Amino acid sequence: MEGLIVSLLAGSLWGTVPIVTKIALQDLSPFEISFYRALFAYLFLSAFFLVTGKSRFLIPQRESLPYIAALGFFGIGIFWTFINVGMVYTEGTRGAFLMTVYPVLVPLFAPFFLGERTSATEYLGAILAIGGAYLLISKGHWIPPVTEGTVLGDLISFSASLSFTAYLLLQRKWRSKFSYEYSTVNMMGFGIVFHLMIIYVVSSPLHLWHTSPKAVGSVLWLAIGCSALPFLLVNKSLRSSRATPAAISLIMSPLVGFFSCLLILGETLTFSGILGGTLIVGGILIAGLWGKSNKS
Repeated sequence: MEGLIVSLLAGSLWGTVPIVTKIALQDLSPFEISFYRALFAYLFLSAFFLVTGKSRFLIPQRESLPYIAALGFFGIGIFWTFINVGMVYTEGTRGAFLMTVYPVLVPLFAPFFLGERTSATEYLGAILAIGGAYLLISKGHWIPPVTEGTVLGDLISFSASLSFTAYLLLQRKWRSKFSYEYSTVNMMGFGIVFHLMIIYVVSSPLHLWHTSPKAVGSVLWLAIGCSALPFLLVNKSLRSSRATPAAISLIMSPLVGFFSCLLILGETLTFSGILGGTLIVGGILIAGLWGKSNKS
């Protein structure tokens, strides 16, 4: 149960990503945002571990580097890159939905990759939660599955979900190789190098300190509240919770994002929003509680 609660907290923090990113994009490019997220998340975690006497987590161990590189590649590197690029080449609502289908993908792959059986109730919970996310993101309107001109963007957006699926499965599989604190801070270190290379390739300038205080504040929240803390939480949850219920719990993010828009942007509460939120909460409860009781 503790692992599921921790996953819910991580998903709730990730729910603030869209609205905060929207603010940051007024002054910064998507590639800059990804780089600064990794940089300041790494600095925050490093300072935290130094102050708390856990500086040993900051020293990469040679034998763990291939594992850390793989986790950083799928969880921070191409995941963030696919999100940024996908949104350029597809419509916002369809891209946002395709990026959140990993709670259905993890239950499909977990039995083969981890040997963790997925129950029928967990599949049901995943479908309900994804259906709720669909209603929240689409605002009750039909999202065409394929439209001419957006196929590339749709594939890239879906690849973001595949990438995060791989990350969750690998983090669960390798949980005994190192602590979740060690993997989180060193993943961020890998992310700095990866996104700096992306910035060099696309020739994106770095000019955070010449932007507005609002943009700086947004980047800092994305780094700490939407990167360092939620990755720590989800990595911790995968120590005790199976991959499937942990992934389904993360679908809290669209619900928190929806309420953020209500409170900050003044958007209207609709029936589709209420129904979508109910389906998400119901799906998480079915997968996390009912699914667990069926296995006990």
